[in-house]
Amino acid sequence: MIDISFLENLRREAYVEAAENYLSSSNVIGIFGENLPLDILYGYDLLPVPCEGTDSAIFKFGDMENICDVIKSSVIYLKTDKCPILFSCSMYLIENTCTHFFNKLKENTDKKVILYKGKSELEKNIQEVYGKKFNDLKYRKAKEILDYIETVLKKIDEYSDLSAEEAFLLRYYTPYILDLERRKKYFDDICKTIKFKSEKNTVKKIFALCPRGSYKTILKEVKKEADINPKKNRVIRLCRGWNNADYGYKYCPYKYNMNVMYQED
Repeated sequence: MIDISFLENLRREAYVEAAENYLSSSNVIGIFGENLPLDILYGYDLLPVPCEGTDSAIFKFGDMENICDVIKSSVIYLKTDKCPILFSCSMYLIENTCTHFFNKLKENTDKKVILYKGKSELEKNIQEVYGKKFNDLKYRKAKEILDYIETVLKKIDEYSDLSAEEAFLLRYYTPYILDLERRKKYFDDICKTIKFKSEKNTVKKIFALCPRGSYKTILKEVKKEADINPKKNRVIRLCRGWNNADYGYKYCPYKYNMNVMYQED
């Protein structure tokens, strides 16, 4: 029903798209976190792309002690220029949650790194770095598409039998489809193939700190528990969470219950 390999490969495809846009228009902006005004970024004709490193393969190229896997992966990729996404970004916008990620990124690049605190400061920095003007039509169109996608994702959680892995990849990997119209078409297409139910699911949420690099390990553990204790109309959904998450990384300042590690991609 859902092509998992297609979704898993979207980040690699974003390497190419980000590099091409860097060469043609330099309009790529790296983002970290979820509570960011993506519609405003699109209103400035920017292409936001998640910028955190998601694997441990890069660890052999750098030495960072007492740092969580997320920051370690991201910073080593940044310093070695081995990630086309990080390399292609002219600026990085960080959600105002993990100041450790913000500080470490800022320490290791000459590019502007912004901790999001409000619209006015963000727009000022966008204009300084990119020299672009705000386009209200593009903003409204982006908002419409992003709201539509969020509605579809919520419907999938509540009224479909998609697996935890499928639902996770749809939420956390489709942002690597940088072109919003193409992303919308993808969701249009999958809505035609998913069988939605009339009865609402009971959604059990599992929270993890920055789960893009550890979701496979987490979902293996979650599946074991679900298989032991199956419940009718209950679905598992892996979500990003900050305080008191179910899963997290060693050296993370946020509290969590169980330790998980990055794997090689």
